[in-house]
Amino acid sequence: MHSTDATPTPSPVQTARFADGPDCVLINPDLTPRDWRAARLRAALHPATVLCGLAGVALAAVAILAGAGTGFVGASACAAGILMAVTAVLVGRRRACRPLIHVAATAEGRAAGMFLRSRALTSDKAQQRTVRSLMQAVAEVHASPARPWLDPAMPVQLHRVAWHVLTFLHRTAPARALLDELAGLHEQEPAEIAAARRAVTAADAALDDVSCHAHACASLVRAWEAKLRHADLATRAAATTDTLPRTEELALACSAAAELPPAVFASITAARDLTSAGAFVWEHPPHTWPSSSTRGGLS
Repeated sequence: MHSTDATPTPSPVQTARFADGPDCVLINPDLTPRDWRAARLRAALHPATVLCGLAGVALAAVAILAGAGTGFVGASACAAGILMAVTAVLVGRRRACRPLIHVAATAEGRAAGMFLRSRALTSDKAQQRTVRSLMQAVAEVHASPARPWLDPAMPVQLHRVAWHVLTFLHRTAPARALLDELAGLHEQEPAEIAAARRAVTAADAALDDVSCHAHACASLVRAWEAKLRHADLATRAAATTDTLPRTEELALACSAAAELPPAVFASITAARDLTSAGAFVWEHPPHTWPSSSTRGGLS
């Protein structure tokens, strides 16, 4: 089982990889910091990690105590033991940073109270899609940029309601199995079976209802996110506009530039007259002007 989350209090929903493939996971909202510490400890002290560390320490100790540390073989054995021990520590630390992954890696039942899997709740494909859709709505509200604008209890309450309805769905699994077993029989159902059928139907309706409301919450925060993006864009646009040149400034620059050619013309014609340099090319009749290949020397 693999996940990318490494925080002590992870997102309510994660995508994890189990033996049967990736699956959506909803974390128990009632987990306490003590539960997470215990999970991290169990993850760090995985039997394979502990055995690797102990074997490394033992190998290094034997190499040192045997006095073979001065030889190549002894030094290699000591280095290998130290490497095994350090590797075990690093692996244990990595496991501890992602406890949800490794608590369920070998015995998923031990972590049954920590999370619910979408595929483990129901075998019905349509219901699995509804469950995943509900989980995604919870995750979207939890991670939304609009969350700081909400009452802090609202995402928590949505998480808790989703957990409860999925727990109810999980509790109907035995009744569903019994109803499937009796599906081909045409005998009159006992009252208990009829009650079980009604309970299953009610649980399915509750799942659909909660999923619909969760998506309404996600749609609302999504709409507020759009408003926040629009407001941010407007603020940035206003700040950018403030730095743009005004029309009056542009007109003043153009006017100042327009006055320069006549002034320059007056200066060079005056200099020409003072120095008796003769007329410029453009002051001669057009038919006397040089061809386009030689007009670069007009001055």
